[in-house]
Amino acid sequence: MRTFSTDVLHEAGFTPADYEQFQYAGYSITLLELSIDSGWINRSGADWFDLFVPTRYCLLHEEHGNLPKKRFAYRPGSVGFSPPGAEWRARVDGRVEGVSFFIPTDLMRQIAQSVLGYQPTVWRHVLADAAPAISWLAQDVASQVRLGVDPIKGLRLKLTETLLALLCRHYAKSAARDAVIGVRSPPVIRALAYISKSIASPLSRESIAEAAFVSPSQLGRLFREEIGESVWGHVLRRRAEKYLGLIEKGVSKTEA
Repeated sequence: MRTFSTDVLHEAGFTPADYEQFQYAGYSITLLELSIDSGWINRSGADWFDLFVPTRYCLLHEEHGNLPKKRFAYRPGSVGFSPPGAEWRARVDGRVEGVSFFIPTDLMRQIAQSVLGYQPTVWRHVLADAAPAISWLAQDVASQVRLGVDPIKGLRLKLTETLLALLCRHYAKSAARDAVIGVRSPPVIRALAYISKSIASPLSRESIAEAAFVSPSQLGRLFREEIGESVWGHVLRRRAEKYLGLIEKGVSKTEA
């Protein structure tokens, strides 16, 4: 796969006036001001991480790729995240405006090892994912890079560190990820809290969705996108873990 260089941007028709580079932990992160009319966006053979943060509403229709969903509505507060190896081709309806971060693969691996304690072998690939904390933080970093100022000494460095850590927590996909507190949308947070409180009581998809203030189908989609399993699959796994824990406690008491 091809590693990132500014030649990638030049080949896509961008000029040095469209992007800036800044340093973090000895690596160069590239920030691109994106403003394009309706057309096509392609990504293939890339050995880097892309983070896109829209600043206005637009629609993407994926024509080629491995995502089950084919229509994506970008809104302020959402992000697009493509890990190395992700390939897709999408048609854009409306003008696309926002900022893109091109992050070296080795840097993300280093951050993941520090934050998670392991290097993920699989990363989630999402377009138009609802992640407001990541979106606003990324825009804050971008504004400081563009202005070339650091109003509080070391603030840009700290914000960049937090942004990369959130990307690792939110988009690293593995069995260990469930143990990490990541950034999740409010409906998922409400649903998880309700499930934890009611795990020993009768539950249904409808009652969980009602507690989350969304429809069952919308909650199911959010669960699959954000924690990688269905709502009911999550309930069954949590119950199994609870009962296995009780059994282990009972065995321990018996042996004592």
